[in-house]
Amino acid sequence: MGNVSEPDTKHFLSRDIYTHVTYADLDGLNKPEGEGEYAEAKQHSMRVGDTISTSNALVYLKGLSQDLDRNQMGLQPNDIAVGAVVEVIDINKKQHEALPLFIIKNNTLFAKDVFVDELGLKMAFTKIDPDSGKFELTIAEKKNNKREFIIMKAVIFPQINVLWTGCILLILGSVMAIRKRMRDNARRNNTDN
Repeated sequence: MGNVSEPDTKHFLSRDIYTHVTYADLDGLNKPEGEGEYAEAKQHSMRVGDTISTSNALVYLKGLSQDLDRNQMGLQPNDIAVGAVVEVIDINKKQHEALPLFIIKNNTLFAKDVFVDELGLKMAFTKIDPDSGKFELTIAEKKNNKREFIIMKAVIFPQINVLWTGCILLILGSVMAIRKRMRDNARRNNTDN
């Protein structure tokens, strides 16, 4: 049925409180969680000095680095390895460093993923475009990074009992006036006969 307002009221002596949910993502509740703990990765085309935002951090591409331990990666002299120097700044201004790698080994492209576990991010350096000077970073976030939320509206009606008392007195006064007029008309009709 979708997002339908189901209000609730709470009555107090001096006020009434009226509440209802104005937004809730009900579609997200029925979606089956895919395999893996990371959501679908998004590709970002960046230049050195560009910044992109994720749900809980800013990702800044500081530059490229070729100062890598080639022996640890098992690279031959004619293999190429480039790292993207990435600075990730979380909402508390804490800085995290990451170095996703772009490797060409035996004429085959490899992208070595880097994980920033504290922020639930997985990054890969997937493409270099020398003509435009842009680099492609692929960033995937953990599914639990996105927090579920609702928006609820609460309205307080102060001194609402004064209004209801006035309404009741108005109705009682109207009923009493009608009864009095009916009695006066009945007496007038009886005296005319």
